[in-house]
Amino acid sequence: MTSVPLSWSELEALDTFQVDTINGPTNAQARLRLFGQTESDVRVTLYRDNHAWCPYCQKVWLWLEE
Repeated sequence: MTSVPLSWSELEALDTFQVDTINGPTNAQARLRLFGQTESDVRVTLYRDNHAWCPYCQKVWLWLEE
């Protein structure tokens, strides 16, 4: 019995996993974090290193999300 490998389009159709970057776990690609709230509930806007390269930025970011 031989098995034929799936094509790229068939593999892409199987990829249905989506990460919730707004309300889900910490994610370096997230541009907005609401933690289950609405945008109108936001009272403070924090800016960070978007590439998460700065170890201090990442440390503070993780502390704030805990």
